[in-house]
Amino acid sequence: MIVLGPGPGHPDKYQSLYKSIRLAVLQQFQILGICLGHQIILRSFGFDIKKDEDAIHGFSVKIQLNQDWKNILQTSSSNILVQRYNSLEILYKKHELIKTCLLYKKNRVYGMKFLNTLSYQFHPESIGTQHPYQFFKTL
Repeated sequence: MIVLGPGPGHPDKYQSLYKSIRLAVLQQFQILGICLGHQIILRSFGFDIKKDEDAIHGFSVKIQLNQDWKNILQTSSSNILVQRYNSLEILYKKHELIKTCLLYKKNRVYGMKFLNTLSYQFHPESIGTQHPYQFFKTL
């Protein structure tokens, strides 16, 4: 398993990893990305990043779960609180490898699943995230 953890820093400071990450994803290594790790994975596949309009650190936000994410997290709940510590955001775009995205405010990618890769913009391990163990069950 490859784990790309939280920051600090900007994902573009890690461009030297992009080719290796794409190769690892395509070879179906099991990969987990959290916060900066999530951004690095998606930047390596050409997703755009920008400064978050609602940059907050250490606060929880409610995320609506679609059926795919209910299945991934093995929950029947339609919403879940997650802890944010970020000032950057990845913008959604279609990509042929992505199975499903967890979107926040319609165009911000807060969770992503493709092949054996799973990543989160928020901190699933944080005390401010509801049921943190659910975010690691599928690993």
